[in-house]
Formats: sequence, structure tokens, C-alpha cells
Amino acid sequence: MRIVHASNHSLRKYGLTYYSVDRKFSLALQRNGHFVYDFSDRDVARMESVFKSKNLGRNKLNRVLLETIDNIQPDLLLLGHTERFDENCLREARFKFPEMKIAQWYVDPIWTNEFKTFITNRLPFVDAFFMTSSPESIPYIENIEKSKLFFIPNPSDITIESDKAFENELFDYDVIYCGRDDPASCRGGFLRAFQDKLKSNAINGRFWGCLGNPPISGRSYYNELSKAKMGLNLSRGINSYKLYSSDRIAQLMGEGLLVFNEENSYLKKLYPDDSIVYYKDLNDIVEKILFYLSNWHEGKLIAQRGYNLAHTDFSADVIARYIVEVTLGTKFSMPYKWEAIDTLKNLRVS
Repeated sequence: MRIVHASNHSLRKYGLTYYSVDRKFSLALQRNGHFVYDFSDRDVARMESVFKSKNLGRNKLNRVLLETIDNIQPDLLLLGHTERFDENCLREARFKFPEMKIAQWYVDPIWTNEFKTFITNRLPFVDAFFMTSSPESIPYIENIEKSKLFFIPNPSDITIESDKAFENELFDYDVIYCGRDDPASCRGGFLRAFQDKLKSNAINGRFWGCLGNPPISGRSYYNELSKAKMGLNLSRGINSYKLYSSDRIAQLMGEGLLVFNEENSYLKKLYPDDSIVYYKDLNDIVEKILFYLSNWHEGKLIAQRGYNLAHTDFSADVIARYIVEVTLGTKFSMPYKWEAIDTLKNLRVS
């Protein structure tokens, strides 16, 4: 197919976020045999504004997207985190190209007011809406077209998550965490206590982007991950938002670290106990880190199974294929692991 992938491809960051979900899906769709034209909405908005403002260039952005669609005549318009496309633009795209399918993916938390506005405005114009939380978790689901809602896991990509940390003989760090601790994330208190616990137990921890440490991006981020035995996946979400996780889980597991995640009965349906380590509280995670440091042969096996899971069932290629098949309404070419999860099956039949 011909696909226009309109998302925040971050051209002006010059590779700083080359591991973004946008890039993974474009690469995967190309590997699956499709032509993909990347349309970077924020960059285009800046280029089309006299003052180089992504907000002031919004009106022109919508016209340029329609021009791009007219030039390429895609079979599929795939939308990422593109809140700057307005209803008139999508309505006109529907009218001018009635055979073109439109799909939307979304990998951020779904409990914000921004998401409620986004999905309410976007859903009437798309054929399918994909998210990394179970649609059942949307509190206002009865008021929207839930038949268009689909879950997808966070994707790993073998060309991006290209290391196998579990194969290392020597490690610079026992455990690593890369992420923010701003007040909105509710992670600061836990991270401060976690850092103190690591120090008191002589565990070598490394923190980036939090606790007074600068953030890290680009290849330097993956270089740091590859130096660690274990990684902490600490998301902004709470367990009531079924199946949600930061895309950090795909990066950590895809790099072959032994990953620790807060106890979550829903995520266990995706990532079973033999592929990730779940902890109940601060004391529990420290005890388990100490155990696997003393029994690394067991931790290594779990890390390897997590790596294999990330690059098979949850690879970007598999998830991109699912997005296409659902959007086109074609028969599945393969079994998709997440389609068998009870909470998602119940959503389909209710």
C-alpha cells in the first residue's frame, strides 16, 4: 500500500529521539512491504509559518496535509500524536478520498483531559483507533464508538533495540532508571526512597532524567542501557488503567535487561512472570534485586525470555501488521497474542 504517516517525526531534533514509536512504525511498515511517506506535522507547521511557530502555522499545516494526500493518494492515512489536524481537514480528506482508510495510534496516558478532547474530536473521522491502554479503561467509553477502539502493545524494533545486555560478562550498573520525576508523574517520592535503599544495600544504581541528574537521549541512552543488568519500568499510570505501560518497557526488554515492574495483574497477561519481575513495594523490589544479583543465572534467563518476547510477539513489524489488518478489516494473517486477553475479548463482544 501507499501510506502517509502523519506524526511528530521530530526532524528538528536531528536523531535525538530516533527510537520513537513514530520511527518504529514507519520502519516496520516499510519492512512489511508498504511505501511510507513520513509527514512531520510540527516541523511542517513551523516551516509554513512566517515566524517559525508550530501554532501559528496550524492552518497552513492542514492545507499542506491535504495537498500531500492529493499528491500521493494513499491507501492509508496513519495518524500519530497529531493534535494540530482539525476536523475540517479530516472531513475534507474523507470526502475527497472516500476509499482511503484512516487509522490513529496513541501511546500516551489516557486519563488526561487532553486525551478526552483528542479522542472525542478524532474518533468520528478514523476507521480504527489504537492505544497502549485497554479501551475498557476509558471512563467515558459508553459515550464513544468503542467498536473503533483497539489495544496495541508498546513496540520493540530489532534495528533500534539492537543490544543483548544479558549476554554481557561485565556491567557498569546493577540497575538503571531513565525517566522524569516531575510532580505530575508522582514518581519522585518512590525514586528518592529507591535510591536511598540501593545505596544502603551497596547496589550500584544509575539514574538519568531524575533526582537531579540530566536526561539522556539518542544513542547515548541505549549505550547506558546496555551497561546495566537490570532496569526499572516505572510508569505514570496506575493499575486501574488496564494494560498501560510507558514505552520504556519495550526499550528495556528489547535491549535485554532484566526488567522490574510494579505488580500489575493486567500486564501479566502480556508479560508473564517468566519474562519480567514484578514487585509489590519498595522493600520487595530491593529484596528481589539482591536475589538476582546473587543468582544471576536465573535473572539472565528471565531477561532473555523478555527479550525474545519483545522481538517476536511485540515487535514493531507484528504490531504494524495488526494495525493494517484491523483498519482494512481483513482476516488476520497470524495470531496476535493480545487479542486473546480476556478484558479485550469482552470489549469486542459486549
